[in-house]
Amino acid sequence: MRRVLIVTPGYYPAKTYGGPVVSIKNLTDLLGDKIDFYILTSNHELNENKMIEGLPQGFSSYGKTKVCYISDKDMKEVNFQHIIDEIKPDCIYINAIFHRLLSPPMIRLAKNRNIRCIIAPRGGLCKNAMSFSKYKKLVYLKYLKLIMGENVCFQSTSNEESIAISNFFGKKVEIIQLTNLPRSINLEANKYRTPKNQGEIRIIFFSRIHPKKNLKYALEILSDVKCKCRFDIYGPIEQENYWKECLNVISKMPENVKVNYCGYLDNNLLKKIMGKYDLFFFPTLSENFGHVIAEALSENCHVLISDNTPWNDINLQKFGRAFSLNNKEKFVDYIEQIASLSEQEIQQQRIYIKPYWDEHFNLESLKKSYISMFS
Repeated sequence: MRRVLIVTPGYYPAKTYGGPVVSIKNLTDLLGDKIDFYILTSNHELNENKMIEGLPQGFSSYGKTKVCYISDKDMKEVNFQHIIDEIKPDCIYINAIFHRLLSPPMIRLAKNRNIRCIIAPRGGLCKNAMSFSKYKKLVYLKYLKLIMGENVCFQSTSNEESIAISNFFGKKVEIIQLTNLPRSINLEANKYRTPKNQGEIRIIFFSRIHPKKNLKYALEILSDVKCKCRFDIYGPIEQENYWKECLNVISKMPENVKVNYCGYLDNNLLKKIMGKYDLFFFPTLSENFGHVIAEALSENCHVLISDNTPWNDINLQKFGRAFSLNNKEKFVDYIEQIASLSEQEIQQQRIYIKPYWDEHFNLESLKKSYISMFS
């Protein structure tokens, strides 16, 4: 079997690294019988230094892969060199372009050893994502371009991301456009579902609490709805100042809207949690894929999202909408519309989720494409 070394800023059991971790878990679960995966990652939560308790030393089995957790101070080129010598990968897969401790040294080592190197920017080059610390990122990208060899190619997951890669790294760079691998749809989702009360709505937000994910906007929308609404927020607080802004909006909510912060949502509990809600609300500024959207749909839940994701064709379906962030009234109206549905009416709309899912994700075809990419 071919050996692939995956380099990623965070991995399970860490809880705070968002969608890229889900991407890698789905990838190794679905292809672990065909490819020998190794993962090199940090030993702490995002924006923390304390080591996660109970992590083993060296490479150890985790699902269908082997994982090595290291501290930031050990993220040095000489240490990476020893790891490459140990596992002798056929390919290095970099699962984040802006990690300064991981990406540049791995790109250099792959070039020097003539190892195929695949970089997955995970949406980091898209317009809205680049708006955060833009000029620092531009300098960094120029440096990466200087050290990259002909052994490097990029994996994009959307047309927008492919265009962004070409703009930053030139038209000649190899780009493989492949959507992320989702987990299988939960065919038993309705077993966990709580019946809906007509005239009321239960809404969930689950993502990192960061300006890019736009929770504050969601709260501002909910402050204008007239129906009885419960809004539960799940996710790690990544930026305290932004969370304070959200709390300020929450403090001014009308009586008909109840907001709860529920902490981190363990992925293993997702199917039990999602059944409590009628709608997933995610007005994100930018997503190259949007794993949380896929996960909501996989649990038979309606979605209300911004049009800054690859899921805009949801507007043609009965179980979701994607609106421009400039049209707040449309978000409010759709929430009111879902609130007005009875349990029977919302169940009739959910029936269409599985056919949509099956049409969009041919897992067997995707598996073959990923195996080809790593070959």
